[in-house]
Amino acid sequence: MVLEAIIPTPFARKHPVTILFHSLVLATIAIWLSYAIFPESASVLAIALTTFSMIPIMNAVLAKEEEEEEEAPGSAGTFLQRHSDMISIYGWFFIGLVLSFSFWYLVLPSQAPLYCSNGSRPMECLIPVKESVFREQDRSIDSIQQLRNSLSGNATIEGKNTQFWSLVSLIFGNNATVLGIALLLSFIYGVGSLFLISWNASIIGVVVGKDAIQMLHGIAPTPLNAAIAYATGLVGVVGLAPHGIPEIIAYFIGAIIGGIISAAMNQRKSLHNFEVIAKDVLFLIVLAYALLMVGAVIEAFFIVNA
Repeated sequence: MVLEAIIPTPFARKHPVTILFHSLVLATIAIWLSYAIFPESASVLAIALTTFSMIPIMNAVLAKEEEEEEEAPGSAGTFLQRHSDMISIYGWFFIGLVLSFSFWYLVLPSQAPLYCSNGSRPMECLIPVKESVFREQDRSIDSIQQLRNSLSGNATIEGKNTQFWSLVSLIFGNNATVLGIALLLSFIYGVGSLFLISWNASIIGVVVGKDAIQMLHGIAPTPLNAAIAYATGLVGVVGLAPHGIPEIIAYFIGAIIGGIISAAMNQRKSLHNFEVIAKDVLFLIVLAYALLMVGAVIEAFFIVNA
């Protein structure tokens, strides 16, 4: 396929940082193309187009890693080390999407000109607007914020311990379900969980864009001020790190698990090789859910003590 030719598999594995620039371009194209085709559904279609565009590369990398795994299998405990290049590719893909979505959220207009609503489609009406391109992301962020506001600061000192573990259970249950869906999508579609990874990246990108816009409120929107506000918004994402990093890593692991199983089945591995893969998968599933629990405990702590 064309996208596989743009970044050959060996080059992507040796230089995974190239995936960052690749995802930047692909997400940008997806945003503009989705708005031009289906403006009312652009917020979801952009994620889908971005995901589809990465599938050829990810499938090729997964297939190559499975060939190497068959030639020189290792223990489950060294799985992350043996597949570090695959994890790096997912990581750079995620970072590239965060940068792309946050940039476009900052610079795109909030609404289309009024004369575009009468069916007219001059060139300026083809420019994507935040209201359409990030509609579902905005709704998701508002729902999360409302939940946090309703849960934080309302418990007495005596009731905080009960509230804490209730929150841990709630957060872990929700994230565990998402991870289960990611595993299922990866198992069925090879790298189907890329959609969930892309969705999470778009959410974080919108958060960065919102923070940057808030900083620009009341000051001159010069390129320098916009650049400073954007950089500050990116730095502010580090505040999500205490609980966000374990959760994101868990989703990466889920994507790799399903992708490797799918690649192994497509290549019709022997029973012995399936046993080796099963040990790896079991180890990684336990690790992924353990990371989700760590993230849930950290997030619940911050909510209860907000």
